[in-house]
Amino acid sequence: MAIKTMMQDSEGNTDYLWKEFKRGNQLAFASIYNLYVDRLFIYGSKLTPDRELVKDCIQEVFFDLYNKRHSLSDTDNIRYYLLKSLKNTLLRKIQRERRIIELNKKTTSDFNIEYSFEKKIIENEIEEEKKLLVKTILADLNDKQKEILFLRFMQGLSYSEISEIVDIASDSVKKQVYRTVKKIRKSLGAKTNMIFYLFFNLQKVSTF
Repeated sequence: MAIKTMMQDSEGNTDYLWKEFKRGNQLAFASIYNLYVDRLFIYGSKLTPDRELVKDCIQEVFFDLYNKRHSLSDTDNIRYYLLKSLKNTLLRKIQRERRIIELNKKTTSDFNIEYSFEKKIIENEIEEEKKLLVKTILADLNDKQKEILFLRFMQGLSYSEISEIVDIASDSVKKQVYRTVKKIRKSLGAKTNMIFYLFFNLQKVSTF
């Protein structure tokens, strides 16, 4: 299968892409970079407002990835591997350089919700009633709930993958998702159809 064709299929056969990269195929490496760099920047920007730091960490993630390619194990989810690597790199750099208040892995108070679904949604000029409703719902979620929702519904990670990133048990992640969605449904009341609108707009703000 040609790498160029795979790029057109977005995240199609990533297993093949990963194996080609490990064999030293530079086009495969470039394809991985192009497929995931925007996702990484979006996620990193929600962990810290320091965008230059995020860019530096992304470059470091890919630099390390390339240098260690021959010793890497197989993975069936490149996106999960890169998201986890970026968070660990950011944690390490922030703690070392003390650029912002210490990013605590266990409390995930780091998930900067200036993160800002609200701000982006407002910029997208959503109708006033819907805008207010979405803003109210999101403001009622804590930082960890927002990070878990982001990883689950916007990045499509499994519960076990999310548990590795946020450092809580997989069962706890599943319960958090269930309780948060239930909480959102309760907030929506009679407008339960709006839950699809809410998640649609969360996905919309994941692009530049």
